[in-house]
Amino acid sequence: MGKLTKSILVPVDFTEASANAARNAIELGEKLKTSVYLVNFIPPVRRKVQPSTDAIENISDELVSSMNLLKENEEKLAELVKKVSNNRVEIHSEIKIDKVASGIRKQLKKKEIGLIVIGVTSAHTIGDSICNLRQAHDLIKVDCPIMVCHNQEHTFKGNHRIVVSLDFDSLEQHNVEEIALLARKLSSKVYYIHVNHPDDKKQCTRRDIEDYLAMHSLKAEAIALLNSPNKEMAIKAYADEHDADFIAINRFSKSSSYKECHAGQVVEETENPVFVY
Repeated sequence: MGKLTKSILVPVDFTEASANAARNAIELGEKLKTSVYLVNFIPPVRRKVQPSTDAIENISDELVSSMNLLKENEEKLAELVKKVSNNRVEIHSEIKIDKVASGIRKQLKKKEIGLIVIGVTSAHTIGDSICNLRQAHDLIKVDCPIMVCHNQEHTFKGNHRIVVSLDFDSLEQHNVEEIALLARKLSSKVYYIHVNHPDDKKQCTRRDIEDYLAMHSLKAEAIALLNSPNKEMAIKAYADEHDADFIAINRFSKSSSYKECHAGQVVEETENPVFVY
């Protein structure tokens, strides 16, 4: 199968949200002609063995529990692969004994991953942990775009409209190029927007956007330059106005005076998948 992009990674925890994330990733994988990796992470035994009989017995119990969980999850993973199988998409599956954050980073190093897909429900799922910036700050900062989809299935066939935000404080990150390439493959109409925040050290101009698009040979259905103290909601409002199917929004602005990522607000209020880069 000729690949048009890097592979897609889906961290799974066997919740309905992660199962739908897997289905969406496979649907997207068919559209992009790329493979999908379904990976389940089992936390390693953390307790250190102390020179006492009780401690050794405790670590032994934890190892037995971990082995039982491994066996149980192997069966669940095989069942999930069977449910979401698609003969037009190459699907890989594996279980790793590792913490989620470090496990994902290792996957990105070992495999040609171009996108992570997660499902969210506002509950305690792996997808919600990745999106919770305060509780899992290291996860949202993984060096790879993330597609966040609510607990439902989506279609990626046909032509779409996608709004891509360009934050010129973050353009040195290669992820913006990855998301622009993905948008071009996914959509027939790509709208590029930049929102100047009053506290941004650099105020972008329309010429900056035009030069960037020309430099990367990117064609735009339209270009928008807005000013707002709430970048994320301005981007969402623009996407709603143009009836966009998808939004691609950056996580952080490196030189802005504010440091928190508010992409989660857009995710929560957008029914369709949101690409966070």
